[in-house]
Amino acid sequence: MKLDVGASGNSSTQTTTKIVTGMGNEGHGAGFAVEDINYDGQKDLILMAYDDGSSANSFRYRVGYSLDANGDVAYWSQNYIINGVGNMGDGAGIALYDIDQNGAKDMVLMGYDDPSGGNTFRYIIGWNLNGNGLAMSWSPTVIVNGVGDHGQGAGIDIRDIDNNGFLNSSSWHMTMHPVSIVSNTASFIT
Repeated sequence: MKLDVGASGNSSTQTTTKIVTGMGNEGHGAGFAVEDINYDGQKDLILMAYDDGSSANSFRYRVGYSLDANGDVAYWSQNYIINGVGNMGDGAGIALYDIDQNGAKDMVLMGYDDPSGGNTFRYIIGWNLNGNGLAMSWSPTVIVNGVGDHGQGAGIDIRDIDNNGFLNSSSWHMTMHPVSIVSNTASFIT
């Protein structure tokens, strides 16, 4: 994570690499989101890895509470495991937003699936996160046509891009992520 990024895209400071263990065995994508999950007025960090298990993939995530300016957190939640959306991922992403506008954050977990033939973006929505980062319910998998036969990363964001009161979702593939998963360990630069 670069800090104090100016208009030129250059950073005046950069902190060190942080390591978080227990995120899976073989990463097929990863992402992060920063939001106040437990509504205590401090930003929290959610790290997500799309793990390639022996059969179907799974999303794994942890919440780091009270993120400070150096990229450190006060403590980490347990590792949460959610069923994935495919068998071979070419990337993954996470986005948080109050989609249903009820005051609670919702979590979108997206995997860029690589079946034979064209890839597909596949996502699920975890509705109404509680202060521990757990969703009260999960949507069925939504499948959207991809943009090729093979990717090397993917990400997602949700915002009202054109300020018309309606949410827009952007899914991208072939991107670089600042989070990597190797041998059950997540690494990210802060």
